Amino acid sequence: MTTATAAGEAAQDTADAADDLAAALLLALYDAGLAAPAGDAVDAATAAAGAAVSLPRLVKQLGLGASVLLRAAAPLGETTPGGRPGPGWVRVSSGDGRWTLALTAHGRACVAAARGA
Repeated sequence: MTTATAAGEAAQDTADAADDLAAALLLALYDAGLAAPAGDAVDAATAAAGAAVSLPRLVKQLGLGASVLLRAAAPLGETTPGGRPGPGWVRVSSGDGRWTLALTAHGRACVAAARGA
């Protein structure tokens, strides 16, 4: 195996891991929205999409660090870290020292369609 081939396979493995993490995050947010009472929503837009989930709860549920989850959520928002438009599936909010993540209405519809719901 050449160095270029090994580097290409490593890059693909990294991309696959990022896709797996994004999928796990989207599913966790989707499932949390199904289980949460409507009164747990942070605002009207979040209420339409589903409940906001605290970052510590996601850390515990997914077994990953907070920074890992925030980096995974960044490209799923309305604007990616590079400033390019994103899909607008996830909303990350912070207030009063509390970070929360929630699916947008568009994100919830996309996950529901992918799950066949």
